[in-house]
Amino acid sequence: MSEYFKSPKLKRIAIFVVIVWAVLQLALAVYFYGAQQLSDPGHYINIANRTMSVSNWYPNQSSVYTFYIWNPGMINYLIAQINLLGSVNYNSFFNIAMNLGLVGMLYFLGKTYFDKNVGYAAAILYCITYSNLFVPLSAGTEVPFLFLALGAFCLAHFRRLDLVFLAGLVFALGNWVRPFVLIFIAPLIILFIIQRRSILTYVLFFSAYAALTFTIGKISEKECGYFVTQSTTTGANLIQTANDKAYGGVATTIFNDKSSPAYIKDKSHLTFKERDAFLKKEAIKWIKENPERYAFLYFKKIFGLFSEDSWADRPLLGEDAFMDMYFVREEISTSEFAAEVGTRLLKSTVYYAICILFFYTIIKRWRSLISARALLLLILFLGVGITCLFSVSPRYHYPFFFVMVLFAAQSIVHWISKYYWKKAREIPQNPELLKD
Repeated sequence: MSEYFKSPKLKRIAIFVVIVWAVLQLALAVYFYGAQQLSDPGHYINIANRTMSVSNWYPNQSSVYTFYIWNPGMINYLIAQINLLGSVNYNSFFNIAMNLGLVGMLYFLGKTYFDKNVGYAAAILYCITYSNLFVPLSAGTEVPFLFLALGAFCLAHFRRLDLVFLAGLVFALGNWVRPFVLIFIAPLIILFIIQRRSILTYVLFFSAYAALTFTIGKISEKECGYFVTQSTTTGANLIQTANDKAYGGVATTIFNDKSSPAYIKDKSHLTFKERDAFLKKEAIKWIKENPERYAFLYFKKIFGLFSEDSWADRPLLGEDAFMDMYFVREEISTSEFAAEVGTRLLKSTVYYAICILFFYTIIKRWRSLISARALLLLILFLGVGITCLFSVSPRYHYPFFFVMVLFAAQSIVHWISKYYWKKAREIPQNPELLKD
């Protein structure tokens, strides 16, 4: 029904919101310029700085006996910034540019799978979500990964073979930053099949992806002796949700708990590959012995994954290990827990509204899903399905939350359309409306 009205006002509102949003991000980037970063971003920066003392590539020989190889693409990106600019203090400004690019991609997908109005509405919803204001400020993988993965997904929608080849290269870079591109590639291949793309399309796409991935692996092999193309954190992420104290979330304290299957005695002589193999073996063993418990945790993690959306400020403001402190270490009281949860829920108000609108759209307009739009939902379902195999955190919904934003925007545009349609019908009976 959105075709019933023109959208100059919606377009102007979207442009205004994006500009204000960009200015706010820049102001926050200046305010937090050079601030110490905690959690994963802080670790990435520390690894990048340590690597600089021995090599310009991660992983290298000094990485062989570390706990695991951690998002090598992201760390090499930070190393490049240090080499070129002397520090990673400008990273947030690069992230803001990518975040603006993501708004453009969201508009493109809205226009492609729905119409322009949905694209405008989706851009507005994306900008007013709390996490999307703070996420560029830290050196996490979230923005670079989604910029690469979603960018490649959008590029491949064009039938030009050179852009398909480029998409394959960009997906390989995305996988290097964070090994999660499968949730985008699988729906894209289905799209190729639906559109009856030529065999050359598949050849160029996969050859580009394989060639760059192989090149990255060979460089890593030269530097550290192992063919590494992505993180080796599978075992660590799985064991955190496959032990007797597991609650479904991230709980790194189990690695130092001697009663936990995640504890490795005399681990200093083990390589990252050997540690990963050990943790995967122990996790799979626990899952086989406790299938009902693991299944219960799996479905519990779906709720944990979407529980709130205030995570983006924690690398700068702290409290990232809050859940672990309450559920595992029992270091904070119930009243302190309730107060912090209340704050997080308040910051997530817009996020919850989007979630409600998403489910409303799926239920109310389910017939519209019998179309290419189902490919967008497949990204969401794959993202949730794969993520919940491992320990989860609310921030892990970020790579596929944009799908929920698009469908939420569809309902908003539908309601606006109904208003304009009704208003148009009233004009002959009420000429005063012409003065609006």
